[in-house]
Amino acid sequence: MQVKKFEASTIQEALDDVKKELGPEAIILQTKKSRKGLGFLSKATVEVTAAVSERSIQKKQYVENRVPDQSKDLLKKLPAKKQADLLEKYVDQRLTQASETQDRVDVSGRSKKSTATRYADISDNHEVKATEVERKRESVSQKVLSEKALSEAISKTLSQSQGTPAPAQTALEEEIRVLRQIVQELKNSQEKAETSGANRIWDSGTLDHPVLQESFEKLVVNGVDRRYAYGLVKKVAFDLGTERCAKPEVLAEALAAEMMDSIEVTSLMKFKPASGPLVLAVVGPTGVGKTATVAKIAGQARSRKKLRVGLIHFDTSPAQEFGHLSTYAKALNLPFRYARTLDDFRAATMDFKSLDLVLVDTPGRSYLDHASLSELQKVLTGVPDLITTLILSAGGRDPEHLDCINRFSIFKPQSLIFSKLDETRIYGGIYNAFQKSKLPLLFFTTGQKVPEDLEEASTERVVSLVLRI
Repeated sequence: MQVKKFEASTIQEALDDVKKELGPEAIILQTKKSRKGLGFLSKATVEVTAAVSERSIQKKQYVENRVPDQSKDLLKKLPAKKQADLLEKYVDQRLTQASETQDRVDVSGRSKKSTATRYADISDNHEVKATEVERKRESVSQKVLSEKALSEAISKTLSQSQGTPAPAQTALEEEIRVLRQIVQELKNSQEKAETSGANRIWDSGTLDHPVLQESFEKLVVNGVDRRYAYGLVKKVAFDLGTERCAKPEVLAEALAAEMMDSIEVTSLMKFKPASGPLVLAVVGPTGVGKTATVAKIAGQARSRKKLRVGLIHFDTSPAQEFGHLSTYAKALNLPFRYARTLDDFRAATMDFKSLDLVLVDTPGRSYLDHASLSELQKVLTGVPDLITTLILSAGGRDPEHLDCINRFSIFKPQSLIFSKLDETRIYGGIYNAFQKSKLPLLFFTTGQKVPEDLEEASTERVVSLVLRI
């Protein structure tokens, strides 16, 4: 996806610039008004942040490079929806022509061999191997040729054009390259949808109704991964039917219900062993608020759940660096232990064996420091019946969340906690992290107050955050 900012004197001028440069399928992410200059000489400006998929940009450039200038100008004056339909139709026609060429051209075995050699050379120039095309023969869409059919059509078209002058040959090769890129982009999108469970509805077409498109864009703007957003909207549209999904209030209600069904939450007591205390270690990267979160869980478990709670801080650093959790323990009047070795850790858990809940605060470690994570993992696995939960910041980016989930998987966490909900306005990352990890959500932290700013996770809360309802 490409994201770009546009600045103009009015919102309409900015939107015109967006449509001109990014095409009719661009999504508006943010608009912001400001002034440039000082005092009476300052001028009002509007900044628009827009995003568009690589495939949409590719399709726009492909068409603009091939239609006459007069037609290009008329195209830009059309509404965005009409532009998108015409661009899609033009690409479909070009692909259909390539398919018809396959049926018309008859070449000998010798010509086919020569063509295959030339095609391999062209593919190498564009860093695409001919063998990869032969392997990928699946259909990518009802409207688009399969890779196999397209590959054969390209080869025969090249064979037919043996006597084409150099400039025309170059143009033909460029068109072939663009066609192949479009098909590959569609195939990649299909494969991503299949991994997210959306393959059962992918073939039903694009979001051709404005209400569906608006719901999809709302999810994307609020941080939901495009493939998850597409799957949610298409599933709801399929369940409701054409007539009902055209009603915004009906669609919004169904979308909220579908999201709640696709999220799992849990609670502390679901991890409680049959005998002895629940020993829960909170792990996660630096700066996500592990220590404060441990204190919040402990305070609420004691005051609201009436549980007997103990606190352990494990770290190999000098003891004087353990002040924060010790301070919380004193304020909450809870028993507290330091642990710098595995033996210390085991001794502390033995001291707390008569309690209901033992919370373990672990040291902050960079998720890129594999050696430190492995060292910590060896200690935690040495404590019998210990459960881990992974904490992430709600303001983090999806790639960082995914990397943390992968790297902290050595601890075998059984739930997720999201901290700092008060420090972001985009909450789709919570939904994405659950879908990618399938770890149930345990707690949310919503501020710096201990122990007040802690919530037990609920599906309703996630949906209200993501959909802003």
